[in-house]
Amino acid sequence: MKIGVKLLTTISIINFIGIGLLAAITLTQAQGEISRLADEQARSVTRENGEKIRNWLEEYMGAARTLAHVMEGYKSIPPEQRRGYFDLMLKQVLIAYPELNDVWANWAPNALDGMDAYYANTPGTDETGRYISSWYYIDGIPRLVAIISFDWDAVLSLHITSEYIIDPAEYIDPLTGEKVLTVVLVAPVRDNDVIVGYVGLTVKAPEIQAMVEQINPFGAGHGMLFSSGGIVAGHRDATRLGKHLRETEADTFGPLLDTMVDAVSAASAASFAYRPDQSDTVYQYYTVPFTIGHVPQAWTLVVGVSRSTIMAPVYRMLTISAIIGLLSIIFMSIGVFFMARSISRPIKRLADMLKDISEGEGEMTKRLVIHRNDEIGEMAASFNTTLDNIQKLIIDIKGKALSLSDLGEDMASSTKEITTTAHEQSASVSEIVSTMEGSKQLSEEMASSTEEVARLSADTQRFSQKGAKLRDANEQMMEDIHHQNGKIIHEIKNLADMIIHINEAIGIIDSIADQTKLIAFNATLEASSSGESGARFSVVAGEIRRFADNVADSTRGIKLKIADIQSASTTLISEALSGSQKIEAGYEHMSAQKAVFESIVETAQNVATRSAQISNLSKQQEYASAQIFETLREISTGVDHFVSATASTSKTAETLNAMSQELQKAIAQYRTSP
Repeated sequence: MKIGVKLLTTISIINFIGIGLLAAITLTQAQGEISRLADEQARSVTRENGEKIRNWLEEYMGAARTLAHVMEGYKSIPPEQRRGYFDLMLKQVLIAYPELNDVWANWAPNALDGMDAYYANTPGTDETGRYISSWYYIDGIPRLVAIISFDWDAVLSLHITSEYIIDPAEYIDPLTGEKVLTVVLVAPVRDNDVIVGYVGLTVKAPEIQAMVEQINPFGAGHGMLFSSGGIVAGHRDATRLGKHLRETEADTFGPLLDTMVDAVSAASAASFAYRPDQSDTVYQYYTVPFTIGHVPQAWTLVVGVSRSTIMAPVYRMLTISAIIGLLSIIFMSIGVFFMARSISRPIKRLADMLKDISEGEGEMTKRLVIHRNDEIGEMAASFNTTLDNIQKLIIDIKGKALSLSDLGEDMASSTKEITTTAHEQSASVSEIVSTMEGSKQLSEEMASSTEEVARLSADTQRFSQKGAKLRDANEQMMEDIHHQNGKIIHEIKNLADMIIHINEAIGIIDSIADQTKLIAFNATLEASSSGESGARFSVVAGEIRRFADNVADSTRGIKLKIADIQSASTTLISEALSGSQKIEAGYEHMSAQKAVFESIVETAQNVATRSAQISNLSKQQEYASAQIFETLREISTGVDHFVSATASTSKTAETLNAMSQELQKAIAQYRTSP
């Protein structure tokens, strides 16, 4: 492919890619920005409409809340006036909001005034008289009826403790039989945190439906309103009102129906896209939950927007960009064609001359004719200059080739002589290496032996030090035993002294016992001479004498035991003194051993130090021998390498000589003079 075609093709491709990338980036950014703006607008529309519906329902919930708060102050109203007062309030609220289906209040039995039996079967009550009033329009006039179907126990079982919205349900007018979908907003009436009744406003669902039908973002969207229980409260298809979304929205959300049900149940904001059945466009759905008053359960507004409507500006921009890009490529291709043609002509002439030089006889005297002042002209001038330099270079190479040939012959002769000498040196070095290898082995064996001696000396020193420590410990133990034996002897002597004192006390007790027996004997004599009055005293005296005999017998036993103890303590003192003498002798032997062990430790330490020094010197000698051996091996290797290098140099010199001759032949074909 010629250079003109290459230039045209390359520049066209670059332009096409550049314009394509620019268009793609622009469209991508535009698409993202438009999609983002449309998404924000759709979310804003959903929030605004949700807020609108919330405010609408909040107004009615506020009315119910106000009624409940007023009724909570029922105790401030006389009992006989309460029902009439509350009926008037309910009626006024219905008049204020004529669009309501009804306004009602339902109280627990006898909770309002305790007079249910008195009001039985009156307007706004049942046969029990309970206050269950409901106001709604009949023929355009507010009428009061009773909520007969209201089951108080059933309502209490629902544990409705705060404001509450009953899901949309079908209401049948008891008088006309007309069916209408309603939503009931309920507020509890409390008395000291106890629920005594409920107030409710029944809103007609068509009012909510009308607001939902007005939701039409971008002119191609629609809205849906679901209660907290998933009941359809507003929809573009009115036939779906009052039904659960699982029954009605399978065609709208398809496999995403569970996702929508979960979002409504959890009152969470979500966004997802799906193409409903029987539809040719994809819808982007947005959910916005909102709460009314103090109702804990949230309702959810869903708005669907057609994706094709959102992307219409992007598609228009894509078409316009494609047309502009195509026109730009056509015009740029024409310009590139003429530019490539003007560039390729001079280059073609240059190529023809180079071809003539390479395929001809090496004509180096021709030059390009220059007619341009642009980069092509500069390239032609540079080409002529290059030919001049090449011509000079070839002339110079011819001269150098002759000199190189002569130099190669001289180098080959010299390298042969060097190779012979190197072989002789290599043999000598190898012999020295062999000798040093034997010396190295002897040094290693000597270092190993001295290291073993040093290790044994260190062990001897360690064991002698350990023996010295054990001897010191024994000496300390002997000293502790000697000290403890002295304490024991001292305590035994103290015990002997105490036994002597106890023996003296026993003598005193014997003397007292003898005196007691003498006194008892005398008392017995006195008692016998006293007749009957001294009989009892005689018995006591006899007992005292018997007690004194027992004491004397006990003291004799104690004396025998004390004598045994004195004998044992004397023997113990004798044995302790003998043991103390032996301990003294052992302690003196231990003291004599101390000097011996100190001498052994000092000698072992000196031996270990000298052995370590000898081991270090042997290691140093081994290391030095190894270094010398390694150095000689390196020298031997270097000599071998040198021999190989000189042989290689010899071959290189021969090759260089041959190459110089070939170079002379190659240069000879170029003609450098006219």
